[in-house]
Amino acid sequence: MDWYHANEYIWQAASAIWGQAGEERARWAQAQLDLLWESQVGEVMDELERWQTCGEAVAAALSYYREHQQRMDYASYRARGLQIGSGSAESACKQLVTARLKQAGMIWDAAGAEAVAAVRAWLKSARWAEAMALRGGYRRRQVEAPSAQEQGQGGGVAEQVAEPDTTAASERPALAAEVLAQVQAELAAQRGKNGWGKAWSVKRQREVAAQRMQARPISTA
Repeated sequence: MDWYHANEYIWQAASAIWGQAGEERARWAQAQLDLLWESQVGEVMDELERWQTCGEAVAAALSYYREHQQRMDYASYRARGLQIGSGSAESACKQLVTARLKQAGMIWDAAGAEAVAAVRAWLKSARWAEAMALRGGYRRRQVEAPSAQEQGQGGGVAEQVAEPDTTAASERPALAAEVLAQVQAELAAQRGKNGWGKAWSVKRQREVAAQRMQARPISTA
C-alpha cells in the first residue's frame, strides 16, 4: 500500500481531532506516522478508536487501515529494499504501457496487450538484442497440397510451411557461450545511448550539442 496515500488518512484524522493547525495536530500525526513507519498498524488503529466520535475522517482512516493492514508492513519492505511508494510504478504504467497501447483507434484484447507490453519492456530496457537471442526459432514442415481430384485440376504439390518451434525451453539447446558474450557486448555498447533514458529538456539538448562540438576535430585548412 502506497506510503504517501496512507499518510493522507493520518493527517485528515488529525485535522478532525485537533483542527486544521496547531502543534497538537502535528505532534499527534507524527507519532502515528512513526508507528506506521515501523509497521505498528495495530497501535495506530487502537489510537484511532479512541477518537471515533471526532468525525468521518477518523472513521475513514480506521476503516482504511483495517482493510489494508496486511499490505502495510513498511518496515519489512524497507529492509528488503522494496519501494513503499507507488510513484515509480504509476510512471511506468504511463510511460511504458499507456503511451504505447492507448493511442487513437487502438483496441486490444488482454492477450495482445500483454504481448505488446512485454515486447516494449524489453525494448525500453535496452535489452532488445538479448530478447532476440532468447526467442524460439522456426522450423519447416512439408504440407501436401490438395490432390487433382480435390482441386479439379493439376496435381498435388508439396510445399513448405513455417511454424513456431513449440519445443519446451528446457529441451532446447542452451545458447552458446559466444552468443551470450555477443549479446552482452551489444548491451554494453548501447548502454547510455538509449534515447528513452535521456533528458530532453532544452538545457540538456544544449549541453549535448556543446559536447559534440567540442569533440569535433579542428580543421587546420
